[in-house]
Amino acid sequence: MIERAESVFYAWLGETYPDVTALFSPGDIRELRGSIAEEYPDRAHDLGWLRRRTYQRMAEAADCSDTMVTTAFAVFQAARNQVSLFEDVVPVLEALSRQRALFALTNGNACLSTIGLSGFFEHIFTAAELGAAKPDPRVFREVCRRSGLPAQDIVHVGNDPHRDVVAPLGIGMRAVWVNRGAAAWPDDAGPPAPEVSDLYGLLDLLDT
Repeated sequence: MIERAESVFYAWLGETYPDVTALFSPGDIRELRGSIAEEYPDRAHDLGWLRRRTYQRMAEAADCSDTMVTTAFAVFQAARNQVSLFEDVVPVLEALSRQRALFALTNGNACLSTIGLSGFFEHIFTAAELGAAKPDPRVFREVCRRSGLPAQDIVHVGNDPHRDVVAPLGIGMRAVWVNRGAAAWPDDAGPPAPEVSDLYGLLDLLDT
């Protein structure tokens, strides 16, 4: 999804601000964003700030106005929120939200309200809001504090073995790996965690 959004954004940038794309290839933009993250380690978890700062540097290099920064970020966000959901997402969220309190936790800045999923969640936690990003254990501890739930009562579900499984397990949460692509569990991730190939499997797993 990120790759598609970045492709749409770069195509728009080339049509609207060709002086910028003359200076920056997609790879150059990624490198610039990475260097800014290193320059501002205390802000590197906030991907929205990081992108805006990157666009600002690009605008300055091409002698463009600040209007480019605002418009560019809006274009990227619009593309970022045009997603095609797996067919199991809505029915499983509907079923789970009738049984449990659901919270979302994301390192990114996609808007679940725009996508149409925010109504299933009690709260949507973002790295920008929490001041750190997964797999930092502070993120998971802060979710416990703000939700009022002890770690052992929370099941964290995600598709990244290290960020979504190993990290929450480290503070005492339960965790489930959503492995849609039948990937192998990483050798450096410790003992394999409970695993499902789709969200329907999550319903069965949580009922056991």
